[in-house]
Amino acid sequence: MNLKSIFKKFEEILSLPEDTKPERVRKTTLFIVSSLIGLAGFIWSAMYFLLGYKLSSVFPLSYSILVFITILIYLKFKAYGFFLFVQLLLILTLPFFLQSSLGGFSKSGAVIVWSFLAPAGALFFAKSKRAYTLIFCYICLIILSTITNDFWVKNTIPVPNEVQLVFYLMNIGAVSVIVFIAFIYFVNQLEIVNLDVKEKNDKLESLASKLSKYLSPQVYASIFSGNKDVTLDSYRKNLTIFFSDIKGFTEMTDRMESESLSSLLNNYLNEMANIALRYGGTIDKYIGDAIMIFFGDPESKGVKEDAIACVKMAIDMRERMKELRTKWELEGIVSPLHIRIGINTGYCTVGNFGSKDRLDYTIVGGNVNLASRLESKADPDQILISKETFLLVKDAILCQQKGLLKVKGIAYEVPAYEVVDLLSNVSDASLENRKIKEDFDGFSIQIDTSKADNQRVIKILKEVIEKIEIS
Repeated sequence: MNLKSIFKKFEEILSLPEDTKPERVRKTTLFIVSSLIGLAGFIWSAMYFLLGYKLSSVFPLSYSILVFITILIYLKFKAYGFFLFVQLLLILTLPFFLQSSLGGFSKSGAVIVWSFLAPAGALFFAKSKRAYTLIFCYICLIILSTITNDFWVKNTIPVPNEVQLVFYLMNIGAVSVIVFIAFIYFVNQLEIVNLDVKEKNDKLESLASKLSKYLSPQVYASIFSGNKDVTLDSYRKNLTIFFSDIKGFTEMTDRMESESLSSLLNNYLNEMANIALRYGGTIDKYIGDAIMIFFGDPESKGVKEDAIACVKMAIDMRERMKELRTKWELEGIVSPLHIRIGINTGYCTVGNFGSKDRLDYTIVGGNVNLASRLESKADPDQILISKETFLLVKDAILCQQKGLLKVKGIAYEVPAYEVVDLLSNVSDASLENRKIKEDFDGFSIQIDTSKADNQRVIKILKEVIEKIEIS
């Protein structure tokens, strides 16, 4: 049986089932230290008795007897507080009386050094407040011993120098050995605790990593950093909301095997998620082939910057979808899969919704519904944005007005704009071609097709042509 197994057996005997690992370590260490000092007491008592210091032999013998009585009481009742109090009191006071009976510091071999184990033990086994009290008492005993030292030197039997030297060696050596053995156990247990903590931390990291797959990275980071409370809480914030789905995906589900369909869907969602995270979007949820993303919480670069990032993300998604469509066609998937996107900017209620046992971090409100409705109105490969979003992105994104749209769930017609491309990708000549300007006697016309409601322009021009023909 090795030392570790012995210590483990002591832990099982001395501890309660509900004790934590640190509590088990403290109780076992106290038992080991008390037992060693108790055994030393018998040896010291026998030595003093054989050397003729019969009165002095009573103190270590009394200590040892009391120590083992309290150990038996502890084993019976597991009264740790009582056990600790008695041990600290005995080790603090008895060395002082023993030193006095032998004739002071030199004649006793500085036996009062044993008393230092009381405040040191309190620091480890009890609260620091008790350790402060005991170190104060220890210093007081040393001062008292110094004051009364001459009295005890004169009024006790002499101790030969050789014997004093032995006393010094035994006292200092024994205290050092006991402290060293206690530290061996403590360090051993500390290593075990550290390994246990590391194992638990590894498990927590693994669990956190798994949980992170179910949360948007921004939400995950804010929760685990402590910046966001996991409570039923919500607030109003100006956000840019994105909805997308795949046109024709529902019909395709009836023609594909579930394994192939799952592979295609996961491939698509993974590609779109990578783009969303690159632009800083918070992925709210996946609903089949539909994706809901928003910008502005828990992280925001500003309302305008968030809107531009969202539209840029949508353009990249549309381009990536073209590449995926080519890839899928090579794999034998001939269905014409096209993405359609709707984007809106406005105030929403964002936060945790649900019950105290099951929360969902999401956004709600009329502006969320509008983004969804714009997506449903979009044609394949088309990105429709609301006027609110357009006003924020028009300096960076080339858009084309689509006129007023009647959407489900909204009583009034909604102005919408189609995203063409980034302005940085469009040449000056191309922009100029979107402008029509003619001016001569009796006639003047100026149209910017990138900004005008082209459907309305066509309607007006037809009416003008009809009037000219009649006249």
